[in-house]
Amino acid sequence: MIVVADSSPLIGLCRIGQFELLREVFGRVIVPEAVWKEIVIDGRGRAGAEELQKAPWFEVIPVRKNLPAVPVLELTLDRGEAEAIALAQELDADILLMDERLGRDTAKQLGLTVTGIIGVLIAAKRRHLHPDTVSLARQLQGSGIWLAEELILEIERA
Repeated sequence: MIVVADSSPLIGLCRIGQFELLREVFGRVIVPEAVWKEIVIDGRGRAGAEELQKAPWFEVIPVRKNLPAVPVLELTLDRGEAEAIALAQELDADILLMDERLGRDTAKQLGLTVTGIIGVLIAAKRRHLHPDTVSLARQLQGSGIWLAEELILEIERA
């Protein structure tokens, strides 16, 4: 399975100490260079920087063939989101991990399968990887990540 990630799901899971759920759910996760830079270089000392740097199951792959799409996507998205979408297209990814609404909508319009941090928690629940994924969603809310109550109910129903 090819999984490409934007920064927000990675940072969010790191904030609540659940970064390893990504490995448990997906095995390997790929990030474009802009996401690596945003988390590891620009975010040094913050949630995700050390975890991403040390995780052997993360791979950084630059956008190459689909590089012309990045500036077009950057007209409405930030660099990390643009590169994540372009790389997901280039690699014919099975899943793009992204939380921001505009980026998700753009990716879906381009035919990509998108999930976010809630999708990761639902997958973890279905695989019995964590005993209480609803409490993890509540922890995300407490860490400064906005989650609609409807999304938490979605985890409960899964």
